[in-house]
Parts: sequence; structure tokens; C-alpha cells
Amino acid sequence: MRNLWEVVRYWPLSLFYINAEAWGTMALGVLFWTFVNDITGVEQSKRFYSFLSLGAAIGLIIAGILLKFFKEHLNLVLGAGVVLMGTILVVYNRFTRDINANPALYQIEQKETKKKTKLSFAESFKFLVKSKYLAWIATLIISYGVVIVLFESVWKAKIKVLTLGDEGMLANIYGNQGIFSGILSLILIIFLSTPIMKRGWRFAASVTPVITLIATVIFFAFLYFQDALSSVTVLWGISPLSLAVTFGLINVVFIKAFKYTLFDPTKERAYVPLDEESKVRGKAAVDGVGSRLGKSLGSLIITFFLVPVFGSIHNAEYFVFFLIIAVLILWLIAVKKLSVLFDQHAQKEDTRDR
Repeated sequence: MRNLWEVVRYWPLSLFYINAEAWGTMALGVLFWTFVNDITGVEQSKRFYSFLSLGAAIGLIIAGILLKFFKEHLNLVLGAGVVLMGTILVVYNRFTRDINANPALYQIEQKETKKKTKLSFAESFKFLVKSKYLAWIATLIISYGVVIVLFESVWKAKIKVLTLGDEGMLANIYGNQGIFSGILSLILIIFLSTPIMKRGWRFAASVTPVITLIATVIFFAFLYFQDALSSVTVLWGISPLSLAVTFGLINVVFIKAFKYTLFDPTKERAYVPLDEESKVRGKAAVDGVGSRLGKSLGSLIITFFLVPVFGSIHNAEYFVFFLIIAVLILWLIAVKKLSVLFDQHAQKEDTRDR
């Protein structure tokens, strides 16, 4: 209840954070990718989808730099966010005008007006239950949300102990996370994403959970053996706790970089061969359930199970490890099942195109 009170107590910041999460889900997760999926074929998606993550990578680097260099004046960072939101509105306005003026350049076809795709949470869930294909996509999104929340809960608990609430240190750590995630994303996009995507949907979709599995094992293994490594860390002039936070930072950077450059593009590619109704309504349903449920489920597990049962997230570290492993196994099973269905739908689309 104490954590809930903190959310209510600082309600303006909480409201800002909630709206930022919702905007990211709707504007990027639904509206932007629905448009891209509508004008892109399966073969084109292999070549271009990873490069669409370039903007996100550059944004992470800029955000990280702002946090690091203005950590003593965080209001300036918030002001920069407001300016960037205004920039988004200007770019969006010019972009939509260009689409309306030159529809042929964007392969926009005049289609019959469909019923609105806004679905309630219950309606979204019912729509997913009717389609195994969409249900497996939702499983991918939910799995990632649960895993990243559980992983970061342990890492951030270590950060809290290390920094003792020092906002400057916190801004420095999260700034480094943004910068390194962006740089690694750029490297992956330029050198690895296209070759990986060309090796097939299942291979590309499996990379993120496999990388997450490796990162999880490394991080929790270090937590388990950190006392035994204390003599080594003394020689390096760093405490075991500082090294644990550094390991966590590296692992979060790898997980998020692969998420942006491979997980998101492969997940969006899965919608491409679907029929128009499944592509539009299905995406609204998946994002309505998956993106909300993933992080929420991870938070509920922490708040109403781990903390009450174990007393704190520190005491639940190793239980969290096995829980993450179980979710990663489910994630890989979903990739396997979905890949079979994806290949079947892609073949049907190729047949129609011919």
C-alpha cells in the first residue's frame, strides 16, 4: 500500500508517466505500425522494418545525453520533452498532408469504410480467443512485458541500494542506459538486422528471447556468486554491488536493443500477410490486451505476490530468476507455433500476388 500511496501522492508525475506509456502504445504500437503494415508486403518487410527502428535508436541516444548532462536540472529535460512533443505534432501534420496530396506514392487504396476498430478490453480478449494466430502474437508481447518488468525490478532494487536516492547518480545510470541502448541498436540495424531477418521469421523472432535468456543467466549468476568474487572486485576498485548494477545495465541494454531492432519488426511482420480485418482489428485487439497486460501482469506479480510472500524483491531474486525462465520458455514456444502459421499465410499472399 505504501507504493500505491506514493503513486497517488505524486499524481501529476504518475499521470504524465501513464499517458506517456499509453501514447507510446497507441501512436507507435497501433497507428504507426498499422499504416506501415498496410503499405508493405512480406518481402519488403524483411528489408525495411528494422531500419524503421533507426529513429527510436537515435531518440534513445538523445534522451540519454539529456539525462546525463542536465541531471542537476531535470526540469530542463522535461521542457525538452514538451518541445519534442510539439515537433511530433508538426511532423505528423505535414506527413498526413503529403499522404492526402500524393496517395499513389504511399500505395494507398480507396477501400470500403469499415466499422470502427476501437475495442474494449473484453472485446479485444474475445477477438483474440477466436484466432490462434493473433493469440500467439499477443503471447509474444505479454511475455516480453512480464520478463522486462521482472528483470528490471531486481536491477532497479540494486540501483536503489547503490545510489541511496541520489537523483544525480540515478540520472547518470539511466542516461547511460539510453545512450548505450541507442548505440547498440544502431550497430544492430546497420550490420546485423537485415541478414538476420533474411534467415526467416522464426530465426529472427527467436533472437530476442535467446539474448534475454543469456542476459538473465549472466546477471543472476553474478548475483549468486558476487560474494565469492568480492576479492576480485576489490582489486578492480569497485564494490560487488556496483559491479552488479553495471552487469544489470549491460544486460538491459542488450535486451532492449534487440527488442527495438528485431522483436518489434518481426512482431509487426506477423501482421502483414493477414486479411484486412485481422490486420486492423487484430492489431487493435493485440495491442489492447498484450501491451497493457504484459507490464501490468509483471507489476501485479511483484506487488501482490513477491513482496507480500518474500518481504522484499531482494529476498525474491532467485524465485524471479526461475519465473523469468518459465516465461522465456513460453515465449519461445509461441515463436515456434506462430512461425508455422506465418509461413502458411505468407505462402497464401504470394499465391494471390502471382
